[in-house]
Amino acid sequence: TEEYLAFARFPKPHFEEESLNHLLEELADFEQPVAARQGLTLRVDVDPAVPLMEIDRMLLRQAVLNLVKNGREALSRGGALTITSRLKGEQVEIAVTDTGPGISQEVGERLFEPFFTTKPQGTGLGLSIARQITEEHGGELAWSKRPGGGTTFTIRLPVKRAVRV
Repeated sequence: TEEYLAFARFPKPHFEEESLNHLLEELADFEQPVAARQGLTLRVDVDPAVPLMEIDRMLLRQAVLNLVKNGREALSRGGALTITSRLKGEQVEIAVTDTGPGISQEVGERLFEPFFTTKPQGTGLGLSIARQITEEHGGELAWSKRPGGGTTFTIRLPVKRAVRV
């Protein structure tokens, strides 16, 4: 229900200069007990070169949390989940990688559709919300298969956000 409401009443972002790395480290600390109970290894690897950025901390936290939650759900039988940040030119990449079974191409083509889900208890809104938040930040959200299994979701954000008029 919370996801439906968030999707329906999407808040206007409130941008402030923040540490993206600090946000990711806090999120990993928050998720660590859940991951441990599930028998997962949760790693964080942040790039110290990532500068302070204008972000909406709460919204971006929600976007990354949705990706982490999907990764945890893909790892029902154990495995590893890694959250990384990297400065790549004028962009910062936030990646959430799991060692799960991966995503088929046909499912991948529909991943970001609102209400599309492959989970019995899923709402199909987590990835749609993550994409919407990413786009509000002037970025893009993409996914890729990992060689040998697993999936990586990558949020690419401009270091300098374009101001919308």
